[in-house]
Amino acid sequence: MPEAVAYIDGWNFYYGAVRNRPGLKWVNPRAMLERLLPHESITTIRYFSAPLVKSVADPGALARRSVYFRALATISGLVIHEGRMAIRTKRGVVLPKSTPPQLATIEVFEEKRTDVNIASHLLVDAFGGRYDTAVVVSNDSDLTTPIDMGVNQLGKGVIVVNPYPVRRQSSELRRAASRTIPAINASVLRASQFPDRLTDARGSFTRPGSWV
Repeated sequence: MPEAVAYIDGWNFYYGAVRNRPGLKWVNPRAMLERLLPHESITTIRYFSAPLVKSVADPGALARRSVYFRALATISGLVIHEGRMAIRTKRGVVLPKSTPPQLATIEVFEEKRTDVNIASHLLVDAFGGRYDTAVVVSNDSDLTTPIDMGVNQLGKGVIVVNPYPVRRQSSELRRAASRTIPAINASVLRASQFPDRLTDARGSFTRPGSWV
């Protein structure tokens, strides 16, 4: 069985697959990938994310993320790589447009370093002979070039598992990959949930109540 390393774009996966499905957010990435790719031996899972910024709109989000990352840490062979979250000020036209246009200044959160971190590890791992096949879980077209290099210059298989609905998927990623898993079905996510209660070195903890 070919050995594989998985590269999960955490926020991309969240927004594409589970953001509006609270009951599926407690997903175990290893269980999910093993269901999607039963013929690959996944030795390492690299999970890429960025710290969540405290939100007035959802004050419990930081606590839920902390519990989820605690669950991720129980998975054998999973490594978390964190970038950073930048806050930018932008000015634009309020929608729906009025006459004259109304302007507003807003703060937006922008994830930084994740695509560069994924690309770097994807290629370094390929050069180091750490996998026969790479599994990239993302819909970020910025990863097209490193995926294309992995396939066409380094002779590696690169499977893209796209977390977004088919109508919103990047055609560039699809063309660059040696193979694509076109969608992550809700049934796969449902079958890949962590147990409601987990235990680690700090003790036991449970799935967030709003994720039931």
